[in-house]
Amino acid sequence: MVIKNNLKYFMVMKSIKLLLICCFLFSVKPLLCQYSITAIEPAGIFNFSDLWSFSIVKTTSDNTLEYLVKMDISKQGEGMVISANSTRFTLDAPIVNINQGNRSKLEPLSMNYSGGFSYSTILANNSRLPEGTYIIHLTLLECDGPIKQVVAAETDYTLVIDPMAVIFQTSPMDADTLCEEVPMYSWVYSNPLLVDNTITYKLIMVELADGQNQYDGIMYNPPYFVEENFSSTFLQYPVSARGLIPGKIMPIAGNSQQQ
Repeated sequence: MVIKNNLKYFMVMKSIKLLLICCFLFSVKPLLCQYSITAIEPAGIFNFSDLWSFSIVKTTSDNTLEYLVKMDISKQGEGMVISANSTRFTLDAPIVNINQGNRSKLEPLSMNYSGGFSYSTILANNSRLPEGTYIIHLTLLECDGPIKQVVAAETDYTLVIDPMAVIFQTSPMDADTLCEEVPMYSWVYSNPLLVDNTITYKLIMVELADGQNQYDGIMYNPPYFVEENFSSTFLQYPVSARGLIPGKIMPIAGNSQQQ
């Protein structure tokens, strides 16, 4: 009789443990289905802050919950180089897009650096990652109380940063006022040993909106004029192109590529 009772007790406890495990699994799965995070990959000229661009979709109607986003950056050949957390924020709509207009709600960022390079110094000096291949991993965390954090959604993508050509514009100079309708643009390449017919250039011009800085204009505005795949270090603005707008600030950006 004692053996039977012990066996019955064991079977009951086993059933309870199995039930608890099943309840745990089914309690986590709905949370992961309630959220999604989609990265908006940067293009062209971008700063480190532009990596904090993404879209969050939620199906829960609770607008009082707090969240934070964790960004882990690994570089090919080095491993983890940067791990950063946003501050806590709320989601007041089913779809929330984080971009340059509302990125401040993520600040201040908590930054941790590792790796062979001094990434803190690099980002402080020019706000850009050095050349290389990176994995950008974003994790949306739901904050449960002051300490506990639960993974709500995550995503990652590969970011390849090519060697940046160092090009010095010689004419016109920055902030110059142009009087010519078809101005001449010229520049020099930073490494004279590579200046030959294997180097081609691309020039992009945009129109700035009121109050917009030139870096955001180059990155986000549609091109007003583009010329690419030419090897000379000067370019005359074509007569056949759209005319320049009097009184407008129209920054240009150039890059190079070795064939």
